[in-house]
Amino acid sequence: FFNWYYFTLTVALMVALTAVVYVQNSVSWALGLGIPAGFMLVAVVLFFLGTRIYVYVPPEGSVFSGAAQVFVAAYRKRRLQLPPLSEEGKAEAGQLYDPPQAKTSIVSKLPLTQQFRCLNKAALVAAEGGELGADGRPANPWRLCSVQQVEELKCLLRVAPVWAAGIVTFMAMAQQGTVSVLQALKMDRHLGPRFQVPPGSLPVISMLAIAVFLPVYDRVL
Repeated sequence: FFNWYYFTLTVALMVALTAVVYVQNSVSWALGLGIPAGFMLVAVVLFFLGTRIYVYVPPEGSVFSGAAQVFVAAYRKRRLQLPPLSEEGKAEAGQLYDPPQAKTSIVSKLPLTQQFRCLNKAALVAAEGGELGADGRPANPWRLCSVQQVEELKCLLRVAPVWAAGIVTFMAMAQQGTVSVLQALKMDRHLGPRFQVPPGSLPVISMLAIAVFLPVYDRVL
């Protein structure tokens, strides 16, 4: 599905970098801006027309506040010792705050892992008590977090290297739409005696390569 989505996106970019750029350079700058504005208006209308079939998921809390609570709770309990692990590699029941997942939640229950084990202290129920209220919920969410919160933060930390690698990738991709145009201004862009490729259309070369290769990758390789 993603390959075909990216293929469609690439084709749309090719049209924008060729037809729209040609209109802006050779016909009318105002018309060249009006064409994408008109398509954007159509996209917004289609977006709101489809609101009846969208799946609405009510928010279950802030990801950022939950992550901050885990960091703060783990720091406050940095001097406490985690319980020893059983033969199955799990902590003894009752020592970590691990309530059952709400039935209305669409988030799957995450098991306790030993990676970033220092963060597990955020779910450690202190021996002196007083951290759980009468309803079984934490009296202070900045001092006691659930195992689910801890594992969700670990998931964010695990994808951090992927996010960091994406910074370098998109820095290189951004050059295709900026530096390549500056290079094109100094190049001989004539195709025949009468036609000259607009500078803004030069990045279409990489888009064309993607549009040709993606179907081959999806169906052949």
